[in-house]
Amino acid sequence: MFIGVAKTDIFDLVCKYMRIFGPAPFRTWNGSKPGVHLMRPEHLEVIMASSVHIKKSHQYDLTHPWLGLGLLTSSGARWHQHRKLITPSFHFKILENFMHTIEEKAQILLDNLDKKTDGKPHDIYQDIAHCALDIICETAMGVNVNAMSDTNNEYIQAIYTMSEIIAWKMIRPYIPEFIFNILPQGYKSKQALKVLHGFSENIISSRKKLLQTKPSKNKKESDAVDELLGVKKRLSLLDMLLEASEDGKVLSDTDIRQEVDSFIFAGHDTTAASIAWTLLLLGTHPEIQENLYQELKIQKYK
Repeated sequence: MFIGVAKTDIFDLVCKYMRIFGPAPFRTWNGSKPGVHLMRPEHLEVIMASSVHIKKSHQYDLTHPWLGLGLLTSSGARWHQHRKLITPSFHFKILENFMHTIEEKAQILLDNLDKKTDGKPHDIYQDIAHCALDIICETAMGVNVNAMSDTNNEYIQAIYTMSEIIAWKMIRPYIPEFIFNILPQGYKSKQALKVLHGFSENIISSRKKLLQTKPSKNKKESDAVDELLGVKKRLSLLDMLLEASEDGKVLSDTDIRQEVDSFIFAGHDTTAASIAWTLLLLGTHPEIQENLYQELKIQKYK
């Protein structure tokens, strides 16, 4: 199906098949790999709500060199175990602590876009992706990579290199791994992984040492003061994972790195795509856009 098709034409090709065969589920082939396309929410619900059918498709294997076996890519008992450990980190009360970071980065995005309002068309996808990357890096790892102001950052470039290579491999399932490794893309992949894993490991090591040097008594006193004042220092998701490991739970440094890398990849890529599509739909339906605008105005002055 996708062999010989330019990557920019794949989406249009899938949409064409959806119009021909939908809305019923239909199957396509990418070389020797089958794929089932679901178009109706009730069909998706059966899959998404299942606690049994949680094994990831073969496309996820392409992310293993980077993400390993984090929540995004693992299955079975490991997935259940890690989800149980990690889920508390996503409690809405904890996520509320990140609102300041999200608002701060969103304002930088708006300021950047304001500079580009010269009446000419501008593709804002990369602006959104950089904003999402800044947000997820600060909330997941507690570090500011300044993606919106420093697009030449080595770590940011490595993320985009790996994302492009994964997409490149996805439409070329006929290329075996031993051939890929001797291609230019294989060399780029190794270099990017060295940067990505090195960055995450250095952050984890530094945060781990910092947490280990904090006296337990002082930490309890600090928490008590925070509670009394009604404020709480924002912990990154990495800090929460490290603290969970300290409590005798089973997350090794490699496990933590894989989970953090998964947060970074899934947290910026899917968010950027969702926001871009949302903005496109709002632009296509100005009456809905106006309703949203009025709702935001009301919320602002509540």
